Amino acid sequence: METNVSTSGGIPPQARNRILFLANHSPYPPVNGPKLRIWSQVRALAADGYQIDLLCIADRAEPICQKDSIHEMCHSVEVI
Repeated sequence: METNVSTSGGIPPQARNRILFLANHSPYPPVNGPKLRIWSQVRALAADGYQIDLLCIADRAEPICQKDSIHEMCHSVEVI
């Protein structure tokens, strides 16, 4: 008797490598420790082939994310 075991849990293939990345800072510009860490993590995940949807909180003292740099690595970016 054979048993079919799916390790993907029924998740469609296009969603298996997709990540919702939540950040308490906008990662750009990467000018301090927390921003550098977020920037580095997003860049590394994108380089590993993950599709990243980024949701971050805007810092009032700095401009909102530079969309060109962020969108090169992320599928979507939302700033609140």
